[in-house]
Amino acid sequence: MAAVHPSGDAGVENLKQDMAAGHGEYLASLGSLMGIAPARQDEFGALTQAHYTALIRSGQTTPAEMLVALNQLLAPQSN
Repeated sequence: MAAVHPSGDAGVENLKQDMAAGHGEYLASLGSLMGIAPARQDEFGALTQAHYTALIRSGQTTPAEMLVALNQLLAPQSN
């Protein structure tokens, strides 16, 4: 029996696939957890798809690093 790790490696890989596609169950769940309104989920998906390479910089990007990059992307720009 394989060990289950708290990081949820399979879930992270599914999330990365959803982000690349711009939609999917894992991406919708992340958006919901981040407070993205249901009416803005499509926009959130398009944003993650458009910025995928910045969010997932390498095959070694950790989930924490991806979330930091996503939060920076979503942060309002200060003038």
